[in-house]
Amino acid sequence: MMTISRWAAWLLCGALTTAAGAQEQGGTDYFKGKSVRVIVGYAPGGGYDVYARLLVEHLPKYLPGAQTVIQYMPGAATELAAGYIMDVAPQDGTVIGIPVSTLPIATYVTHKPGEGIDVAALQWIGRLDAIDAVAAVWHTAGVSNLKEAQAKQLVFGGTSPTGSSFMVPQALSKLKKLNLKIVMGYNGTTDAYLAMERGEIDGMTNAIWSQLKRTKPDWFAGRKFNVLYQQPEKRAADLADVPTLVDLGANEDEKRVFRLLSSESTVGRAFYVGPKVPADRVAALRRAFTAMSTSPAFRQAADSLQVTIDPMTGEDMQKLITDISKYPPDVFQRARDLTAP
Repeated sequence: MMTISRWAAWLLCGALTTAAGAQEQGGTDYFKGKSVRVIVGYAPGGGYDVYARLLVEHLPKYLPGAQTVIQYMPGAATELAAGYIMDVAPQDGTVIGIPVSTLPIATYVTHKPGEGIDVAALQWIGRLDAIDAVAAVWHTAGVSNLKEAQAKQLVFGGTSPTGSSFMVPQALSKLKKLNLKIVMGYNGTTDAYLAMERGEIDGMTNAIWSQLKRTKPDWFAGRKFNVLYQQPEKRAADLADVPTLVDLGANEDEKRVFRLLSSESTVGRAFYVGPKVPADRVAALRRAFTAMSTSPAFRQAADSLQVTIDPMTGEDMQKLITDISKYPPDVFQRARDLTAP
């Protein structure tokens, strides 16, 4: 004869199994037979497109039964796509976005309070790569560190007043009393690299360290440039003696301003889903994303395309954005004042 305690245990075991099955059905199993769209907020062919295509090709291996497709929705520096994913797209996990890396800066600095995309409301599933930007100065400038940079005027190249290539050196000029002249109009890092070589500018704050190592070996061999600081908050192993942007903050408020402005490097090539996607599906996407981004096959595929991989989990991405969103309003206002033309 079965005792009451054993009968209760069997019932409990069955209930837990049913609950686990229901949870799994709402998580990974939900995506079986579903089409998952990855929306790129730019036209085809750029760096964001490369990482989005990697995701589209490899994610189904870790999200069994799902089919992934890529879609382009250019406009407003990926904010058009972000607005669609937040307000129009199904909130079921089948629509994934890749934002411009400066989206937190746009939310809290470029836009007025309450305008633009609520970046903290997005649910982040992970990052494929950081943007290891550094401030590079050409050797003819005769400057090897920030202290020496305070003694002379330097001409830096930038894209536009709303880009980090302008905003970061502008803030540094005001906080560290640097005499920087920032020339706008360079379309990207490649144009700025050429401008340094031609002597048009002394330096730039958005040189990509991993890109330089891959494409400019002659710069290293000939010691053609110096690095004043690095933008990511975590120092690169081969730049251990070079300060980060956050290191340059003299107090906690300045460090928060610099952490916000350097968030571009940390966000990098990251992916998110809408704010109302159920938690179990977000968790399933995060698990699949992490398994994919850390697999040897995925790394080999990235190497074949000559793109770097420096993954971050969705949980860590979410914490980063949430922490920034909780800064006092006066920190955001100070960042606006320091980056104003």
